[in-house]
Amino acid sequence: MLTRLAWECRWTDRVRSAELARQALALVEQQTSYDAVDRCSALRTLAWQAKWRGDFEQTTSYCLQAKQGMDRQIAKHLLVDVFSLLGVVHYSAGRRDFASRMVRRGFDLVDDTIPDEALVDLYITQSTIQRYRGRIEESRHALENALQLSKGAERARVEHNIARTLNYERDYVQALERAEESLALARQFKNRIILPYTLEVLSAAQIALDRPVDALPHLEEGLEIAQADGDQRAACQLLHQLGIAQQKRGEMGHACEALTEGQRIAQAIGYPIWLTRFTEARAQLYEAEGEFQKAASAYKEVVRLKDSMRD
Repeated sequence: MLTRLAWECRWTDRVRSAELARQALALVEQQTSYDAVDRCSALRTLAWQAKWRGDFEQTTSYCLQAKQGMDRQIAKHLLVDVFSLLGVVHYSAGRRDFASRMVRRGFDLVDDTIPDEALVDLYITQSTIQRYRGRIEESRHALENALQLSKGAERARVEHNIARTLNYERDYVQALERAEESLALARQFKNRIILPYTLEVLSAAQIALDRPVDALPHLEEGLEIAQADGDQRAACQLLHQLGIAQQKRGEMGHACEALTEGQRIAQAIGYPIWLTRFTEARAQLYEAEGEFQKAASAYKEVVRLKDSMRD
């Protein structure tokens, strides 16, 4: 019951979800002969919450523990989630090759017993990997599959990913519309986890449409939620947009502060994809300020970071 409750409240109450999962894990491991599926379920929830906080090291640890000694036929639905989580860890570290391998292993387990929510997660992980590779048609196709299967709190997440992909394609008007839909759904279903990410992609579209002033309240709300919940991943991404918004407003000092803090977080949590973005944003800031030596040094670091990533 504890593992089920921990999973069911994962979107709306991340603190309670993690606490219930920890309680379940402790109870299971106190038993001489425990139920391996219950243990795997508790670890899956803890890994899922760690991923959304940006604690990739802890995510990996929980995932590996969940896989240990687990019969694939008995816990297919749990292991699909575990492989999807490992995919996120790998692409966040710039290893799209490893991430794709994890996604394939997840899909290899899929049958009629796998719940739609697990497939949604797997499709979104697949879509993100393909977007980072620049394979937009494949990324979009995976998102369409996820959208068809999603409902409730999960749909808010899918709409947010669609908006993010549209931002990548520079279709900012459509991105704004999908981000607003995601925001409405996140509020309706009290999806506390996806809310700051939705506010981030909404702000990104507004900034790209030369509306940085409109973006600021959304960025402030998102940062408040992320910081209150200890979500370093969301904070990192929001700070990137805040830095760009401040630069567009001519607030170069505030822009530098936001980008410096975001870069620090990206470095601390092992997030090279976003570390690259921060380094590039700071290079552009230096260039705009006429500090060409600093800009050149930052651009060289961007090249090094991109070269370190693997497809």
